[in-house]
Amino acid sequence: MQSITLKADETLLKQIIEVSKALADKQNEPLEIKSNQAEPKTYNSKAELKADYKNRIEEAINGSAKLYSIEELTKECEQW
Repeated sequence: MQSITLKADETLLKQIIEVSKALADKQNEPLEIKSNQAEPKTYNSKAELKADYKNRIEEAINGSAKLYSIEELTKECEQW
């Protein structure tokens, strides 16, 4: 079995995955799809979301959060 890495926008990747799944099903072949992108955090309630935001604000205020300068953010965005 072989593996590949694809970098593209989300819409194109979804289409590639759909086609790949259809081909694998048609040929009765196994297909394993892994993503290295972290799943977004989900919240069970509005209170849980507010508590998380409050914690993030406290981290920013007391200096324990990793903050990025505009230059670092621009450099990161240019990679996309």
